[in-house]
Amino acid sequence: MSNVERDVACDVACDVVSQTTIKMIMTMRVTNSITRMTAIITMTMTVVMIMTTTKMMMTTIIKMLMITICFVTECQIVWSSAIQTPSNTHYYVHNIDLLYRRHDVYHA
Repeated sequence: MSNVERDVACDVACDVVSQTTIKMIMTMRVTNSITRMTAIITMTMTVVMIMTTTKMMMTTIIKMLMITICFVTECQIVWSSAIQTPSNTHYYVHNIDLLYRRHDVYHA
C-alpha cells in the first residue's frame, strides 16, 4: 500500500470514527458522569485500535486528537445545558436567567 493510499485510508477511518462518535453521543440520553466517561474511553479505544491497524502518520494522529478534543468539549456543553426528563425521551434546555438566579441564591 502506497503512502497516498495509506493517507486516504487514515482520513476515511478518522471520518468514520468521528461521525459514529457524534451519532453515539447525540443519541445518548445521559446526565451521568460515569456514562459520559465510558463514552469517552470507548471512543479513545476505537481511535487507538484504528491507529495500530492502519499505522497512521503523525499528522493524522494530531488531527484525530484535535477532533476528539472538539467533540468532548462540544459534548460537555451539550450535557451541561440539558436535563433528563422522567420520560427519558426529551431534553429541556435550562433557562439561563433561572440558572443565574439560582446561582445567586446559593452564593448569596
